[in-house]
Amino acid sequence: MRFTVRELLLVTVIVGLGIGWWMDHWRSSGVQRRLDVVEMEAKQSRTAIAAMYADLDAIEQSLSTHGLTLSWSRNLRPSVQPRAGQ
Repeated sequence: MRFTVRELLLVTVIVGLGIGWWMDHWRSSGVQRRLDVVEMEAKQSRTAIAAMYADLDAIEQSLSTHGLTLSWSRNLRPSVQPRAGQ
């Protein structure tokens, strides 16, 4: 059985398109999985930050009952100081 150059070219194009589609699908599914992981980590970070702010509010309220306040230095280190006017 003999094939013409046209038939071989057509088969090459079809196989190339199939491989190209498969590679694109494979790459995009990997990107989607990584994106899902990043979104999950961002959600966990937002939850942790919200919990941290709630804890800080509770600490500040507790300190204020004792005449103290929480102050932050330039390098974001907290310290407890007497409230102004006390």
